[in-house]
Amino acid sequence: MADVNALKKKRVENPEPPIPGTPSGNLDQQPRGREATVALQLKIPPSVFERFAEQAGKEFGFKKGAKAALFLKMFEEYERSQK
Repeated sequence: MADVNALKKKRVENPEPPIPGTPSGNLDQQPRGREATVALQLKIPPSVFERFAEQAGKEFGFKKGAKAALFLKMFEEYERSQK
């Protein structure tokens, strides 16, 4: 027979829930060596999005962050051309 006592939750010292609106601080930490990011939202035609996503996949692999990486590469090229 299973030991049911081992499955019981341990008693918590402070059973009250946190106060709404007070941050816990766990989202304030950024990984070392990485700059904080912000969202960039824009509307483009679906055909342009499909071509952009395809190009991002070809250059950076079909994985998360490929489109952002392609955008950053394009922006760096743009900045270099302006100098």
